[in-house]
Amino acid sequence: TLLKAFSQLKSEPRFKKLKLVKVGKAGGRGVDFRSQTIDVVESLHLSSEVIFTDFVPETDLPAYYSGAEVFVLPSLYEGFGFPVLEAMACGCPVITSNTSSLPEVIGEAGIMVDPHNTDSLAQAMWRVLTDSTLRDNMIRKGLEQSKRFSWEKAAEQTLEVYNKVENR
Repeated sequence: TLLKAFSQLKSEPRFKKLKLVKVGKAGGRGVDFRSQTIDVVESLHLSSEVIFTDFVPETDLPAYYSGAEVFVLPSLYEGFGFPVLEAMACGCPVITSNTSSLPEVIGEAGIMVDPHNTDSLAQAMWRVLTDSTLRDNMIRKGLEQSKRFSWEKAAEQTLEVYNKVENR
């Protein structure tokens, strides 16, 4: 879906220089999915427009998030959604799925779309890339939203649950 939405954007002259950077292995769920991803890239004539980084050390991820125009994660399922949270904490506007844990993580800070809807995803990307007011608001709200999550808070809440269970 992301590759097809990106292809729609690339058809506009204003996005001629835009590149899609896929951090991590192409695909990600095994050899078949990886080769399918490469096949889609080639069939859409995006081979020179999509950059695959392969593995990126965790310490280097903030540079990728901070340097991106927009972070897009049209995931079908996420256990928590750390990449969304990390992108917001780095001041990157986020577009993600309206599924699983992602709405809770992103709150009102980003744009959520149906991960199967190519047109909605392309439209959301177009809006973020062309509307500086929207982009600035997403960055501000994303920084605020990311502060709601911390390991300390998670530990406190987990301890609270344990204490409630113990006192039953």
